[in-house]
Amino acid sequence: MQYVGVVRKVKKGIVQVGFKPTRQMEAQARNTYDSIFTLFPADIGEEFFIIDNTTGTILGHSGGLNQRFNEECYQLEQLRGCAQGAYRKGPQNQTMYLTSTSYENKLICAALPRKILFEKLWEQISTTFLYLLFIEVVVLLLLNHLVRRKAVDGIHQIIENLTSITNGHLDTEVNVGGNREFQELSRRINTMVKSIVTSTDRISAIIEISGVPLAAFEYELGLNHVFQTSGLKELLAIPEQMAERFFSNSVLFDRYIREIMTAPIPGETDIFHIRESRYVRIHISESSGKHLGVVMDVSSDIQKKQQLHYENTHDSLTGLCKFPYFKQLASEILENMPKDQICAAVMLDLDYFKSINDTYGHDVGDTYLQSFSAVMQSMPEEHFLTARRSGDEFCMMIFGCCSREEIISHLDRFYEALQNHPAPLGPNQSKIISASCGFAQTSDSFSSIHQLLSQADEALYDIKRHTKGRYGEYGK
Repeated sequence: MQYVGVVRKVKKGIVQVGFKPTRQMEAQARNTYDSIFTLFPADIGEEFFIIDNTTGTILGHSGGLNQRFNEECYQLEQLRGCAQGAYRKGPQNQTMYLTSTSYENKLICAALPRKILFEKLWEQISTTFLYLLFIEVVVLLLLNHLVRRKAVDGIHQIIENLTSITNGHLDTEVNVGGNREFQELSRRINTMVKSIVTSTDRISAIIEISGVPLAAFEYELGLNHVFQTSGLKELLAIPEQMAERFFSNSVLFDRYIREIMTAPIPGETDIFHIRESRYVRIHISESSGKHLGVVMDVSSDIQKKQQLHYENTHDSLTGLCKFPYFKQLASEILENMPKDQICAAVMLDLDYFKSINDTYGHDVGDTYLQSFSAVMQSMPEEHFLTARRSGDEFCMMIFGCCSREEIISHLDRFYEALQNHPAPLGPNQSKIISASCGFAQTSDSFSSIHQLLSQADEALYDIKRHTKGRYGEYGK
């Protein structure tokens, strides 16, 4: 409390002495609008103020009444129209968002710069979005955990088992628990695999019982395993160390079987030479990406056919071509002869053969013929085609030559071989084979083999009229 004295202006003396109510005055000061509004928590740029609705006087402001105000920014008419919020020009000509409400003939107003308003709005939206995103992630993680536990893990396990089965591991057993559906699916897959294995084994057993040299296979390029009966590996001559790779890789097996099928034997379209005396017939049918094939051993049939063909085309005593077959092959050589090459037809006749037969007998005569034929067969196949015409008459085709001199060189080599390989006539007795020959050459691929042989025959008889054991050329 403070002491207060009241004095008279006219007369001297103190009229009244008392105390000034300081605390009451301070309390009244704190209860003014200005004091109350300065206590409002305001962010940067925010303003809260109260204005008299009649006079337009600002009664309180969050920044305090001691600051300078732009009265034009807080004109009463502008503030009255902001009950629902509106944009108005504020201090420093910046756009403010204003909202107001009436209270006892007063207007309580709030103002916020539009820029800050949008920043706060975006901040709230971002915060809300992050909260929602966080909640969504948590929900998804929970759902993922539940789905994996109930379904995905089981599906992955089944896929792994099926992949192992398709790769050829038919002993793989599917056993996925977790729910009744997976258990039933596992049981059915195991039953299906056992049925496939059983069917393959049954087919193999039936083929073995029948005694037919047959094997079957089935594969799909999208799947690795090749289903096959037991005899396939042997029929296709697949090495033991390669069999597992081929039958567990359908692409590798397909490449192997296709490579075999690129080279059928002459005169056939589906018979192939595997190795040595092994011949197989292969037939493959394709449907919807699946390949079903049958392999049959036809070696016996091919060998019989080849033997029959050999007997029909080759002389049984000497092993040389028979004359009709010789003419067929010689004609093909002529037709396919390159333009820069020449060839020659050669007719040969053994000298003194009749006397050998008469002196030593026909068996020795046959040996003499075989010895002569052996020399003919020793000539290089890339230049000589040899045949027996009849009795002691023989013929040759010399081809693949580039000049007459090369033909002469081959004939000289043949006669030299005759000198070096005498024919046996008996114990400790042999004779150098003597033969006369005539030849006719041509560079024309359109020449007739009949005409060429006729010219060579004419040259032969011409040389035999004058000498023996030599060769002569037609027209020379």
